[in-house]
Amino acid sequence: MWDTGTSDPLLEPTTEDFIGIQYAPWYPDERIAEDAASWRKGNAHAAESGKGQGWHWTVRDIRFLPRSASEVIAVYTVIHQWADPTEPPGEAVFLETWVRHEDQWLLKRHTAEKR
Repeated sequence: MWDTGTSDPLLEPTTEDFIGIQYAPWYPDERIAEDAASWRKGNAHAAESGKGQGWHWTVRDIRFLPRSASEVIAVYTVIHQWADPTEPPGEAVFLETWVRHEDQWLLKRHTAEKR
């Protein structure tokens, strides 16, 4: 959770305790959401798009840990749910490093580990 009192317009805290930045690997470039509402909308759209393919996912336990004014570590869990009710949900923990450059947050590192 971002708790530094920053007034950065690209990092908007919300009642859900996450912050408005987003990365999606199918975009040609990193996508930086303008605010938390845009972050939620982008993630909801991506999660819904999988339902027609027999799966969907949700994001849980999002935490943003500032390392400096220009670097943030993001940690969150993604739960994949499959159309087949006998298939157990898949779960992975994601760790990302974001750096601020010229008024944008850019994804520097993205890793995931299945549970």
